[in-house]
Amino acid sequence: MRALRWALVPVAAVVAWTASLVVGLLLHDVATRLCPESQMVSGLCVAPWWPYADAAVLCVSAAFAAASIVIACSLTAPSHRGRVAVAVYVIGAIWAVILAIAGAAYIALPCAAAAGAWGVWWIRRRAPRP
Repeated sequence: MRALRWALVPVAAVVAWTASLVVGLLLHDVATRLCPESQMVSGLCVAPWWPYADAAVLCVSAAFAAASIVIACSLTAPSHRGRVAVAVYVIGAIWAVILAIAGAAYIALPCAAAAGAWGVWWIRRRAPRP
C-alpha cells in the first residue's frame, strides 16, 4: 500500500493541476461575461478594467494551483509529508519560473510562490514529527 501511495503522488499533482486549470478557465469565463457587450471586440474585452481583471484571474489561478498541488501531493504521500511539501514546492517553483519566462506571465510568480509557501507551512504544521 505504501508503494502505491508513493506512486500516486505524481498523479495527485496532475489531478490538482487539472482542477486548478478548470477553476482558472471558469474564473476567466466569469470575468469575460462581466464585460459589457459594447466593450467586446472580436470576442475580446477591451474595457479599461479588463487588464486588471485578467491579471487577478491569473494570480488567483496560479496561487490556487501552487497551494493545491503542494497539499495534494503531501497528503497523498504515506510518510515524510513535510519533506514532500518542500520538494514539491521547489520543483513547482522551478517550473513556475520556466512557465513565466515562456509566457511572459511574471505577475503570477509571486502569487504562486506565496500560496505554495503557505501550503508548505500548512503541511509542515500538520505533519507528525518523526
